[in-house]
Amino acid sequence: RLDIKKGGIVGIDFGTKSTVVVFQDDKNITLPMRISGNILNKEVEDSDFENPTVIEFRNLDKFIKDYQTKEGRPITSWEDITVSHTASQNLLNGTSLEFSSIISDLKQWAGSKKENLVVRDKKDLEKVFKPYVELSDEDFDPIEIYAYYIGSYINNMRNGIYLEYYLSFPVTYEKAIRSKILKSFEKGIKKSLPVAILKDEEVMKKFKVKHGANEPAAYAVCALQEYGFEPEDEEKVYYGVFDFGGGTLDFDFGIWRASEDERSYDYDIEHFGAGGDRYLGGENILKELAYEVFKENKDILRSKGISFCRPEWCDRFLGDEELVDKSQEAKLNVKKLMEKLRGIWENSYDGDGEKIKVGLFNKKSELIEGIELTIDKENLEKMIEDKIAGGIDNFFIAMNRAFKNEEYDKLYILLAGNSCKHPVVMDKFKEIIEKEKLNIEILPPLGTEQAYEKLQELGMEVDKNDKTKPTGKTGVAYGIVSSRNGGRINVINRDEKSNDNNEINFKFYVGYEARKKFKPVLTPQTGYNNFIYLINVTSDVFDLHYSSLPEASSGKMPIEKVKKERVFLNKEYEDGEKVYIEAISSDKIRCVVTKDDITEKNYLEEKEIVLD
Repeated sequence: RLDIKKGGIVGIDFGTKSTVVVFQDDKNITLPMRISGNILNKEVEDSDFENPTVIEFRNLDKFIKDYQTKEGRPITSWEDITVSHTASQNLLNGTSLEFSSIISDLKQWAGSKKENLVVRDKKDLEKVFKPYVELSDEDFDPIEIYAYYIGSYINNMRNGIYLEYYLSFPVTYEKAIRSKILKSFEKGIKKSLPVAILKDEEVMKKFKVKHGANEPAAYAVCALQEYGFEPEDEEKVYYGVFDFGGGTLDFDFGIWRASEDERSYDYDIEHFGAGGDRYLGGENILKELAYEVFKENKDILRSKGISFCRPEWCDRFLGDEELVDKSQEAKLNVKKLMEKLRGIWENSYDGDGEKIKVGLFNKKSELIEGIELTIDKENLEKMIEDKIAGGIDNFFIAMNRAFKNEEYDKLYILLAGNSCKHPVVMDKFKEIIEKEKLNIEILPPLGTEQAYEKLQELGMEVDKNDKTKPTGKTGVAYGIVSSRNGGRINVINRDEKSNDNNEINFKFYVGYEARKKFKPVLTPQTGYNNFIYLINVTSDVFDLHYSSLPEASSGKMPIEKVKKERVFLNKEYEDGEKVYIEAISSDKIRCVVTKDDITEKNYLEEKEIVLD
């Protein structure tokens, strides 16, 4: 009991590429924490706090047996399962067989409702994990284990014991996924506590693992305070967050103002209009660059029996049957080429721009060193520019829609996430702002040189060596702690307030094709359980088109850029029957066929369809 931090709070930003943990003890000082391994034995660097979201299974059977021996603090071994920086280094340096023992897409798996996860540990034990949301309480849960390691780094004789935890989530994660992740983290962190604490009912009443602010809103809370925004009386600060991370692009919009309830809060932050691109992140751009290079070198790869993996958002190409698969070798080849191309993404590439050499695995799991691949550096840079420009265009579409009923003189755009460091991001924003003559100010990601310059312009002191200050990546975790329950910031989520169960808004634009263009009829703004006329049905099947990108709202999006699902009906329709659709959850719609206008009693048939 004496080890419990009575004022202790932990904020966790469970990220695609890395996870950030910050904590407060009995004082209101927030510090980041390393979840690492042997990296703790060296001098602190900023990147140390970006703990890779990676887990490595070496002896899964032994770990599971040890893990189940005690309710808390089981005697598990780091040698049986490793995480974070250690696991990440082994991923890059291992063989194709070792690659199958390492999970580096933990969060992507959690966010997918269809994806199985297959791992093979160093003892050759294979384990197939069902889609994350389908795991039962009895199933082994990799996210629970990752949380257990986080808890073990937090709760020990060096730090003390913490009972209050808050997690952030992407704006696109529906309630079921958020609840499942919270449950996994609760079980894992509980396992890191001493048994005596777990059996103390009075103490455990204070233990909580809760949903904090969503990722962009949490960053806004942090950045607005760091940049010194202190609105008084009825003053309002209008902002948009462009959170460009490793796996996704999220954006959110809102208003920052002084709270009317000054006894309870200093500030209100009301956010709304959340959106983004689930595939547009720095690591995903690198995957697409690797896919492009592989395609351009398909002849040499085919001759050496080397395969690669296609990102799910990319198109197939002619003759890909023998080249593209989902084997461990194919996935590892993508990883290895991504690392070779990382310099192009990070503007640190020092090659000649025409040839690179890389070691790749063939289909027999044999490593072939020194394979020479041709690259077109200019084309790859153009791809990066186009991807970023598309994301920024979608941001402005969403911004205009979010603020269409708001009058403001000036708006601030907060750049967040490590991918915002790419110079094209700032250049494209400035280009649009100047072209459209918008009264918008860009606030660079915290911790960058541009941010230090901006802070100095605002008359604020800057200490570049202060490792306790938030950055564009760690700022989300800092914001979670600042916006915690019972804190001095009142977070109002207008999106979730608009429905009854705290579910996010419907995530898609659904419509039909007209002259090779996508025409949306059902949108995130339509709300739930509102039937909208789609088309007349003329057969026993029709095409349903949909997209999650704000660009889809324009009615001018090329039909090739949206997804299509064939909806098969129970019979042929030829007499002018109509199809109506409604959103019934964040990713599910109901389609009904009616003879005339829709009523509750005249459905000829109905179907529920899950979109992805």
